[in-house]
Amino acid sequence: MRLQVVFPVILALAGSACASERVGRGATSMQAPSAGDAVSGWRYYRAGERLVESGKTQDAAVEFRKAEEAFGDKYIVERSMAIYARARALDLAGRCTEAQDIYHQYADFVADREPSSAKAALRVAATCREVPADDAALTTVAVSLRDGDYSGALSLVERIQPSSRLGDAWRLYDRAQALVGLHRTDEALASFETAEQRFSEAGEGERGRPLVEWAKGRALADAGRCPESKRAFDGYARLVRERDPHGAALATDYAKNCTEVESSQ
Repeated sequence: MRLQVVFPVILALAGSACASERVGRGATSMQAPSAGDAVSGWRYYRAGERLVESGKTQDAAVEFRKAEEAFGDKYIVERSMAIYARARALDLAGRCTEAQDIYHQYADFVADREPSSAKAALRVAATCREVPADDAALTTVAVSLRDGDYSGALSLVERIQPSSRLGDAWRLYDRAQALVGLHRTDEALASFETAEQRFSEAGEGERGRPLVEWAKGRALADAGRCPESKRAFDGYARLVRERDPHGAALATDYAKNCTEVESSQ
């Protein structure tokens, strides 16, 4: 069961778009229309959210870009949300060069009206960490996860021999994501917990712990285990609230919109 999120307007953000926008890899540079289409914008935005949940980062980034263009100059708050969501999707996937570029785009967009939001986005950008380049096999796993081939991803990830603790952290994280896709939630949670330990051992606990808490919240919500999901999302929000208030608000919203699985009698 996937989360159905009706995202509230949580950002009080910028006025006009910057004259020159940075565009991440895989996105198409287009001139935003002066008259926005909110209905289409939210449709693209929610499609992006569903793709993020499915691990399809590139497809999600494209949908968020479409949302940004649909919102246009008329719906500037919503447009800024789409920019931030695109950056965040890439950030969570460890695609930091692209994510940081779009975080800067967001900061440019909101700087005039909300300088504190701009500064917060730049702080978040600085915390992004790339997936280790020497663990090339993880790229193959990521493709399988993106394509929804969770059995294939699990088979691949079990054969990887990581070259470092950080590589092992990402391996265990991807293993957990594959188990989530196979609806093996308890096994996924155990793998997430071990991944968090490896992140800490590699000196990346500040990055790894929020990443794992977010993933656990999504996995538990997907399974309809809402009280546990709320605890995980609340944990994520506590970890990031100071440096990423928008991310904390997103986690709180996800927790509120979890739907319990009805028990069969």
